[in-house]
Amino acid sequence: MWPDGTLRHIPSFSYTYARGEFASVARFNALGLRGPEIPARKDPARLRTIFLGDSFVEGAQVEEDLLLTTRLQRLSGSPPRLEVINAGVAGTGTSEELILFDRALARLQPDLVLLGWYPNDVRNNADRRLFRIVEGQAVAAREPSLPKARFVYDLRKFFASRSHLYMLVKLAVDAATEEDPVERRAGKAAAPALNAAAPLEAEEVFERKPSDLVAGGWNLSLALLSAMKHHVEAGGARFVLVVFPSRFQVDDALWRDQTARIAVDPGAFDLAKPQRVLSEWAHATGTPVIDLLDEFRRRNVSNTFYFKTDAHWNPLGHELAAETIAKGLREIGILDQAAPPPAR
Repeated sequence: MWPDGTLRHIPSFSYTYARGEFASVARFNALGLRGPEIPARKDPARLRTIFLGDSFVEGAQVEEDLLLTTRLQRLSGSPPRLEVINAGVAGTGTSEELILFDRALARLQPDLVLLGWYPNDVRNNADRRLFRIVEGQAVAAREPSLPKARFVYDLRKFFASRSHLYMLVKLAVDAATEEDPVERRAGKAAAPALNAAAPLEAEEVFERKPSDLVAGGWNLSLALLSAMKHHVEAGGARFVLVVFPSRFQVDDALWRDQTARIAVDPGAFDLAKPQRVLSEWAHATGTPVIDLLDEFRRRNVSNTFYFKTDAHWNPLGHELAAETIAKGLREIGILDQAAPPPAR
């Protein structure tokens, strides 16, 4: 947490993120965002593009050159028509992304803002209660939890930027204190024991009859998207919603296995619900939307685009996402129709 209440990474820092299926170097610039330093002055020949989102945009699982945002910039033309800034921060929802844009990124004067939406944003927005709905509008409910003193933040930044051991300990503590997926179902029927290798992944968002908490999270999420659109367009930029699919929406076999593991009735879920709800919101608000689901399903063979244990995109997932978004931006008219050959 930065002193301005935004969730960003330690500035000017890099570390190796390694799990069983991958090992990648994540580099963060002076703004605590993944990727190279951002020039103070915009290139008038390029559209400065901020790509907001969570861990799927940040993409710590893959090398920087293979990231969705890096690939999208390359695919935007030769020379690139877009300057794509990776503003993905793992663990965030729409509420934190709105705060990040208002307090840190609007000053970069973007021409285009893409927001990558993932199903777990609904629970993130509901659980963190940073905003509430008043007369149909999302209004701030409380300030994000900040360090009790500025020197605490500065001390963390000092050790993180100089001590690899500090970061290893921090990552281990963060992993150990993550919210238990079973506890997330509090207030509903007791959840069955879960296979440790198959934790919950936003299944509640797909329920045909959601809990009051999830239903409220949906309403709040749409209000937050409307607020984001208004704030972006008030600054003169264009706003485009990009809908990311979960691996269970993409691979039917994975979904069958998951419902069996967590002992739920597949008929109680509608995996097309996010696309339908967001499409209706986009139509009502005149918002361009790029939905990745159909292309991911069409090209999927057997969990082709996601790491098996991590559940995030592998390099093929980032590649397909970039190609689909570039195509969508051309159809919207933001990029020229003449498409460069895909970067392989």
